[in-house]
Amino acid sequence: MPRPTKKKAAVQVEDEAPKRGRGRPAYEPDEETAQAIARLSGMGFSQEQIALRHGLSVKTLARHYQAALEHGWVMMMADLAENAFTQAMAGNTAYGIFLMKTRGKGMFSEKPAEPEGPQESEEEKARRMLERLRAMEATVVGTPDHTLVPPSSA
Repeated sequence: MPRPTKKKAAVQVEDEAPKRGRGRPAYEPDEETAQAIARLSGMGFSQEQIALRHGLSVKTLARHYQAALEHGWVMMMADLAENAFTQAMAGNTAYGIFLMKTRGKGMFSEKPAEPEGPQESEEEKARRMLERLRAMEATVVGTPDHTLVPPSSA
């Protein structure tokens, strides 16, 4: 036989706080934690390590502190680049080479831009070079010591 239940009155006293729903309360980020997270991110700590340090899940960390994570990383890279630049400008060759390899973006290794228009075949390039050599030969005269000089000097 079912037991009779009593209905509770839904009266709320004004001094009492409203009852929460089920589950954990929503996380509220704060500026002090954001600064600490930015520092740790700038030091190279992983998101998992930072979340563990602050008692957060990685998902909560990313949701509430994504800007701090990115800012910390950017500031660290900027500090390192500034230090490397200062060292290179002071004459430290190793830093200069490092900067050219990492920040030069292939400044000296890229091929020059190809000219627009129809491309010349290898045979045409060789023919044009041979014509130039013949033209140069016609403008210089031989000397007794087998050096070539322009005709105006002879």
